[in-house]
Amino acid sequence: MQRISGILLAGGQSRRMGRDKAWLPVPCHSTNSPPILLEFMLERLYTAGIERVAVSCNRSDLPQSIPGNILISDRGISNGPLTGIASCLDALPDGRVVIIPVDMPGLSISAIHQLMHHTGVVCYRDHALPCGIVNCTETRSLVSQRALQNGRSASVRALLDELHVEHLRCSSRDGLINTNTPEEWQQFWEQERGYDKACC
Repeated sequence: MQRISGILLAGGQSRRMGRDKAWLPVPCHSTNSPPILLEFMLERLYTAGIERVAVSCNRSDLPQSIPGNILISDRGISNGPLTGIASCLDALPDGRVVIIPVDMPGLSISAIHQLMHHTGVVCYRDHALPCGIVNCTETRSLVSQRALQNGRSASVRALLDELHVEHLRCSSRDGLINTNTPEEWQQFWEQERGYDKACC
């Protein structure tokens, strides 16, 4: 069985949040020492069955509680998520790769499984991320080229369109909600007060 790799996009400047989103403590009452969002999302990938994960971030350290990851620090001038994706693809073996953003704590395991088990390039309708792609020489070359461009040409959506993406149906149960601001973060966890779906 082919092993599937993952990319966790945890870089960016988090301007709207006012602090690094990846290091936000997750308000999970099932433990006395809540994980940070980076740990929480890594664990979600592991639970889905992804064993090898490349993390794109703008820090040089990873929590010691989760070993075995490939840390890719943002290199040079970042041009959005494509810069991190390009670097991570270079560090991963050929084959299927699922790419998820760190700021989507409600992302369900079943939503990740759908991206894992398709053979082509897929994302959810109206959402460029998360997505599933095939890591190969051609894909790496295209991503690197796009990462050097400006404007809409350097977007994940434009990349997926060029790769002939298939759009999957999604539902509210898939948890495709970004938390980019303190208000969105607080609102999400208030709605998840039971922690039945999203909490570890």
